[in-house]
Amino acid sequence: MNSHSSPERIRFAEAKASFAKLVIIVFYSVGIGGMLLPFSRPLFAELFPLALLLSLGLILVFHPATYDLKTLIAFTAVAITGFLVEVAGVSTQIVFGSYGYGESLGIKLFDTPLLIGINWLILTYAGSTFASLLGIRGFAAVPAGAALMVIYDLLLEQTAPLLDMWHWQGEKVPLQNYLAWFVLSFLFQWLFRICGVDTRNAVVPVLITAQVLFFFSLLIAFS
Repeated sequence: MNSHSSPERIRFAEAKASFAKLVIIVFYSVGIGGMLLPFSRPLFAELFPLALLLSLGLILVFHPATYDLKTLIAFTAVAITGFLVEVAGVSTQIVFGSYGYGESLGIKLFDTPLLIGINWLILTYAGSTFASLLGIRGFAAVPAGAALMVIYDLLLEQTAPLLDMWHWQGEKVPLQNYLAWFVLSFLFQWLFRICGVDTRNAVVPVLITAQVLFFFSLLIAFS
C-alpha cells in the first residue's frame, strides 16, 4: 500500500492544482464580464478585497514547502512593512508621490487599505515565482523579481484610477513611484531569498496571468 501512496498523493495534488486553476480562470472571467456591464459594475467593484484574499489563500494553500519560522517571518515582514510604507506614502506624499486611496480596496487605517500589505506580499511572492520560472538563479533573481513587480505595476497604475483603487494628483504617475517600487520590491525579494522562501507555486503563474488579463481588458474597455 505504501508503494502506491506517493503516486496517489502526486495525482491528488495535481488534480487539486488543476481545480484551483479552473477556479481562478472562472473567477476572473466572470469578473471581467461583471465589470464591463454597467448594472453589475458597482457590485463587482466591491469584490476587489475578496479577490485579494482569494489570491492570498490560494498561494498559501499551494505553497510548496513547510511553513518554517523564516518563511513566516518573511511573509509577516513584507505584509506589515508594505502597509506601513504605504501609510507613510499617503501621509507624507514623499515616498511614491502625491496619491490617495479610493474605496475599492476595502477598510482603511490611516487612509490606507489594510489589504495593501497583503497585495505587496502577493506580488513579492509572484515576482520570485516568475524569476524562478525564467530560470534566473542566485542573487540575480532578486533584481529580476523586483523588475517583474515594477512591470506589473506599470499596468496596474493605468487601471487603478479607473477602478477607484487609488488616484494620483494631476492623474499622472511620477517616475518617483516606479523608483520607489523597485527599491521596496528589491528589499522584499532580498528578504525572501535570505529567508530561503520556496516560491515554486503551482497556481501562481495562472493567478498572475489572470490578473494581468483582467486589468488589461478593463484598461482597453474603459480607455
